[in-house]
Amino acid sequence: MKRERLAGYVRCRLPRTNSMRSLLPYPVSRFGSRHFIISPRHLSIRMPGLARFRSTMSAQQWRVGSVRDDGSVVELDHADRCGDQDGEILEEVLDRSDDTRLTLKVLRLHRPKVLNALSEPMCRRLLLRWQQYRTFDSGVGLAVITGTGPRAFCAGGDVKRVWKEGPLSAESFFRAEYTLDYALGLPEEMRRTGGTPIAPLICTVMDGITMGGGAGLSMHATFRIATDHTVFAMPECAIGLHPDVGASYFLPRLEGAMGTYLALTGAQMTGLDCFRARIATHYVCRAHLPALFDDLAGTVATSHMSRLAHDVDACIQRHEPDGLRQTDGVESVAHRHDMDRIFGAPSVADIIQTLQAEAPSSEFASKSLEQLRQGSPASLTLSLLSLKRGRQFQSLADSFIQDFRLSMALTHDRESDFYEGVRAKLVDKDNQPKWREPPLIPSFDPHPHYADLQLA
Repeated sequence: MKRERLAGYVRCRLPRTNSMRSLLPYPVSRFGSRHFIISPRHLSIRMPGLARFRSTMSAQQWRVGSVRDDGSVVELDHADRCGDQDGEILEEVLDRSDDTRLTLKVLRLHRPKVLNALSEPMCRRLLLRWQQYRTFDSGVGLAVITGTGPRAFCAGGDVKRVWKEGPLSAESFFRAEYTLDYALGLPEEMRRTGGTPIAPLICTVMDGITMGGGAGLSMHATFRIATDHTVFAMPECAIGLHPDVGASYFLPRLEGAMGTYLALTGAQMTGLDCFRARIATHYVCRAHLPALFDDLAGTVATSHMSRLAHDVDACIQRHEPDGLRQTDGVESVAHRHDMDRIFGAPSVADIIQTLQAEAPSSEFASKSLEQLRQGSPASLTLSLLSLKRGRQFQSLADSFIQDFRLSMALTHDRESDFYEGVRAKLVDKDNQPKWREPPLIPSFDPHPHYADLQLA
């Protein structure tokens, strides 16, 4: 094994064989130890104190080692391996003192080659982490979810795998994804409705591409940080799906018809526009994120659960650009009034009719019309109906239950627009989907072949 130390990073290179692959440093706060597991891929991450690490792993065996506070290294048996064996979720503990009551945990999505797309195992592991953090003695006050690499926070769910494996895979994946997203949204829903506070609070850092399933991880969190590299979109209609992941609750509550515009067109928004539109609660430049994380660790360590939300909010605002909150907010979003005027229409047909009339003289109308024409006709109609229903929902759970029913209806049939859309956009990439004619609009009732989503 070759170890290389550079600027706070440690790079471990091991033979690329089936029996011994690259080493992933994976820290987990447990009994004063830091655990390390084997990962199928080579990587380098920042880890304080890693210089003391000496591997106890045989070159012929799949082993797990742990470095304890006194510097000794022990080998862990299978029962003690509390990490992610695929290396898709990295966990880091940011402590400012040994006796702090509250700690900050950072969870990093680690699939940079596929823009940190969510797989079903990732969803289950993230949910497991959150459940562990919710235990009475965990001491976790704030959990920050971010992505690995400069390109993306999370580009969405791994729908290519669903396309390949079919309806049974779709059911399992969407159950896992929606259960996770709902759980991450619970602390904010309880805070918003005056219910019993739930710890930890969730903060998502939408640095880079944040689309579909990535938006689902973000949009229900208490703190949603956009950056100067954020690219936010809900492009599901273009693959024959619908804006899911609780979007039917979140999008209708944006100002005017902005949520409808985003849902039907799949249009992309910058980080600054996300902040202005209140998709994001904060805006911090990427260059300032390391300092923000350090400051957050200190803030959480000296706070108390009763005032933690206020303290974290103030901490993040200290790292925002000067004068950010003196702007006109949502009114300064480009084409804001055009969105309301056109996408506030009662039907997709009415929206298209207005866009067609204005397209020759309006770049906004022309581009929006082109984006709508890329979507599945069934998905467009269904999405508009979904948002109208979602505006009346009393809870986040209502949205996820509806989303699951619709997703099952759209993925149950191999001949559906979903499989054709994924083929055209993501598999063959010919961008020539042959949508079903006439469009088949599924029911909002429970699907006869799948039990409803159960949310605790």
